[in-house]
Amino acid sequence: VYKPLTDPGIDAVIIQGSPRPDGNCAVMASWVVEKLNSMGMRNVVYQPDGMYIRPCTGCYQCYNYGHCVFLDDMREIYASVLSASVVVIISPVYTNTVPAGLKALFDRFQAYHAMSALNEKKHAASGLFISTSGRKGMENFSHIVPVIDAFMAIAGIKKKGQVLVDNIDEIY
Repeated sequence: VYKPLTDPGIDAVIIQGSPRPDGNCAVMASWVVEKLNSMGMRNVVYQPDGMYIRPCTGCYQCYNYGHCVFLDDMREIYASVLSASVVVIISPVYTNTVPAGLKALFDRFQAYHAMSALNEKKHAASGLFISTSGRKGMENFSHIVPVIDAFMAIAGIKKKGQVLVDNIDEIY
């Protein structure tokens, strides 16, 4: 029997999408955590590359059953996002888009959309996107921003802003 997880204790979810656990995105995630802690907000950081997340197969069974047929770490992420008022996505630019682990997580939010639609639960967290690019120029973000916007739309997250940091290779 499928039982959705609930996690009413989370105020903010940070999804650190880089596969590098100690890279620039991890540093930025630590800054976000520090700020949230100073505000008294309970938060959790997820790094998809360190989790068991099966890729979406496009079976759309989530729209028949109200949940994904895969029982993996996404259940915890869904529960946290459902209770959070803030969702922060942090990602480097990888080949003009997000890294594979983060894309798998995004694809699996189709089931989150199905759960929300079938259960008529309209949850609206506020979203922030933070991204880094090694190369100089804001054009480096021209493909990743629409990917993030599409994810936030399907997840029912209202994007409130973004921070785009280019030329990171020159800094380090």
